[in-house]
Amino acid sequence: MYQLMVVLGGAAARAVGGWYEGYASGISGTAGTNRGTGGGGSGTAHGRGGITTGYAGSTGTSYSGGIGGNGIDADRNSPLISSGANYSSGGTGGLLIVYSDSINGNGIYIANGYSGYRNGESAGGSSGGGSINIFYETSCEEDIITKNTKVSGGASISVEAYNISHHTLYSGAGGNGTANIKQINLNKN
Repeated sequence: MYQLMVVLGGAAARAVGGWYEGYASGISGTAGTNRGTGGGGSGTAHGRGGITTGYAGSTGTSYSGGIGGNGIDADRNSPLISSGANYSSGGTGGLLIVYSDSINGNGIYIANGYSGYRNGESAGGSSGGGSINIFYETSCEEDIITKNTKVSGGASISVEAYNISHHTLYSGAGGNGTANIKQINLNKN
C-alpha cells in the first residue's frame, strides 16, 4: 500500500515594501494541506527616508516548513542599504514519520515552526510548521495522539517602529503544518 507524500507544502508569503518614511507588516505563510508543511511568513519593512522591502518567506518543502523572510529597516543615509536586516526564524518544522504495529497515547509529537527575531525596528518572518505522519497496523489511541501532536507555524512577532509617528509592525506568522494518522495493512504473509 502506498501513501501520498507531497513535494511542496504551503505557499510562501510575498515580500512587503515600505517607501520614504513608510512601513509595512509582514504577511503570514499559507498552511500546508494533504501532508504538506507550512509556508514561511515575510519580514517587516521599515523605510526611514529610504525605500525598503521586507523579504518573502519560502514555500514549505517535502521535508521542512518554509523559512521566514528577513525584516528590513532602511537607513535615511543609505536608502537602498539595510541598516537593520533582521534574521528570520531559527529553524523550521520538520518531517516526522512513525510506523508501528500498535501505538499507545504516550508522548508528544512536535514539528512546530519557529518565530522570527527582532532587530532594531524590524522583525523577521516566522517559519512554517512541519508534517507528522503516523502509520499503525493493529491499534492506535488516535484521540490521545491527536491531542498530543503539534504542527503550528511560528507565531507573528511585533516590533515598535518610529518614523514621523509611532507604528507597531507585525512579522508574518508561519503557516501551520499537517498531522496525519492512518491505519495500514502490510500483509506480512
